[in-house]
Amino acid sequence: MINLKNIYSTLYASFKVNKIPAPKTSAQVILNKALHRPIHSIGKASPTPISLFHYNKIKKMALRRLKHEPIEYITQNLRFRNMMFEVERPVTIPDKNFEELIDIVHQLIPENKEHVHILDVETGCGAGILSFLKEKPNSIGVAIDSSGTALELTKRNFFRIFGKDAKMDSRLDLVQSDFKDFVKNNVHKFDVVIASPPCTPSAECENLAKEIKLYENRKAVDGGAYGLDKIWELLRKTSDCLKKDGYLIIKMDEGQPEYFEDYFRENGDIVHQLKIIDVKTDSSWKKTFMVLQKQVSPSSKVMMSEMQTSFSKAI
Repeated sequence: MINLKNIYSTLYASFKVNKIPAPKTSAQVILNKALHRPIHSIGKASPTPISLFHYNKIKKMALRRLKHEPIEYITQNLRFRNMMFEVERPVTIPDKNFEELIDIVHQLIPENKEHVHILDVETGCGAGILSFLKEKPNSIGVAIDSSGTALELTKRNFFRIFGKDAKMDSRLDLVQSDFKDFVKNNVHKFDVVIASPPCTPSAECENLAKEIKLYENRKAVDGGAYGLDKIWELLRKTSDCLKKDGYLIIKMDEGQPEYFEDYFRENGDIVHQLKIIDVKTDSSWKKTFMVLQKQVSPSSKVMMSEMQTSFSKAI
């Protein structure tokens, strides 16, 4: 007879021998999805019989996982900051430590500031901005993505997190656009801009984990020759849509924040009206998050003053 205890042990052993990342979690999540049992109870499962219907359901998901398909795509669920979001291909699954970026936003914004205006660049499934809007009730946001599929997913996740009767128009705008075009047409100013741009050098994309290489959109991970193309675009354009003293927070690959720290230091600390005010580590103590603040440099102020004077004389 097929029972829960045996099938859990079989899944765990099979995932482990085939070098599937997090074999225990993979087994638990699949069984949770198929049987609707609490995850924490599955590893301690008694020999509860499993029907043939449920067995076939589990087998189908397990075979997909053995091909290194991400568990989030298999279950179409992502746990992010203790909330459940829907995910599907080809929309990118946010990195686990992207959750930590939202902690940084909370640290930067004073507790007594109620109306925070946040922009999420290439929002994907919307987990980042939606979790912040949920945790900061009077905040409002704009989520942009070049993919219509991603924005439809974000819309579904909005109602999943806030309830089917929630009024999205009062909390969140969805805009299908790349960042460059958005900035060109945007009239709003934001307190915070968050982004997790593609930052893997093109030549290294083939070395990524199979879960990413085989199943995720290449555009979502390929950052160009040095992995910096989209980061530079953010640095060049973001000040145009930030309020005075507003923040840009970028999640990068290890080593990249140090490169930009050196670059800014060599170029007068303020570049494109942005200044690096902090580089933060993730839970693995890797420097991953770069925090910049909009600051007009003295030379920029002089240039603006000269332009204003010239304009006054012209009229």
